[in-house]
Amino acid sequence: MTAPPPIYFTWNGQAMEPIDRFSRLAERTFTSGHAYRMIVEEERSGASHRQYMAAVHEGWMQLPEPWDIAFPTEMHLRKYLLIKAGFCTITKVVGAKRVPVDDYAIVCEEDGVTTIYQAKSQAYRAMGKEEFAKSKTAVLDLLADMIGITTTQLLESGNGEG
Repeated sequence: MTAPPPIYFTWNGQAMEPIDRFSRLAERTFTSGHAYRMIVEEERSGASHRQYMAAVHEGWMQLPEPWDIAFPTEMHLRKYLLIKAGFCTITKVVGAKRVPVDDYAIVCEEDGVTTIYQAKSQAYRAMGKEEFAKSKTAVLDLLADMIGITTTQLLESGNGEG
């Protein structure tokens, strides 16, 4: 069973009521009289997400040799840095001839064991506010180090201030 997409509710002082456009989904998802665990998840800031993506783009544009050849797109760079910072899934496969992976995975083979590192998605649905903040900091710190500037300088250059 897969989890439903996020459903937004408002508190009326006595009960949580689904916002109008989520009413039908809530009716299909929940059974009257059953108890459900609710986790409050704060929304991520769109401004923070845009700032992060702009800084990654700016860092990618400033990559020195040989890094500039290693990452043909800023997506390749971002996914690599997520993996390097530990924001990834790790799968080990024994004796596989071919293993399906995405274009950004890092695949290592040693003694018949294939290890696949795939970056976690930073999409709003996939990564909450706290984990996104941690991954953003880790990626930007690594990127700033790669190009020889501070993280603050990288963020400023990504905002068009530097």
